[in-house]
Amino acid sequence: MQENLHYRDSMRRFANRRELASPFSEFTGVSVVAGILLYGGSLVLSGSLAQPLLLRTSPFFRRY
Repeated sequence: MQENLHYRDSMRRFANRRELASPFSEFTGVSVVAGILLYGGSLVLSGSLAQPLLLRTSPFFRRY
C-alpha cells in the first residue's frame, strides 16, 4: 500500500513538472526575443547602429 502511494505521488510530481515545462519555455523564448528587439531597437533609435547590411543590400529596400 505504501509503495502505491509513493508511486502515485511521484507520478503526480512528474506530470506537474512536465505540464509546466511548455509554458515556461514559451515564456522564456518570448522574453528573450522581446529583449533582443528592445535592445536592437534602442541602438537603431539612438543612431549608434546603422541600417542592417541585409536591408542595405536587398533590392527591395534600395528604392527607399
